[in-house]
Amino acid sequence: MNDVRFAYPGAPEASVLNRLSLQVKAGETVAVVGPSGGGKSTILLLLKFYEPGGGSILFDGRQLSSLSAEDVRKEIAVVPQLDFVHYAAKQSACVIRLRRLG
Repeated sequence: MNDVRFAYPGAPEASVLNRLSLQVKAGETVAVVGPSGGGKSTILLLLKFYEPGGGSILFDGRQLSSLSAEDVRKEIAVVPQLDFVHYAAKQSACVIRLRRLG
């Protein structure tokens, strides 16, 4: 990603990404982490769902727009933002409380 800019179509005046640059070399693994609303999902959506409003996204020197969505998806992995361990622990605690009450 080089100098990528983006605003969602429904709110073109509200820039979500402003001149984001990120380089990942072949064989590298990168995690994009941050608070809710920090742009992580937007970065993911720019990998074939939306076009950037400016800048460029390249894979191995090729424009992202020249690649199929299938080819791009083979190269990325996504870990959902929901904390499954924390969620499961909360659910278990609720079930235990309900059983004690019943």
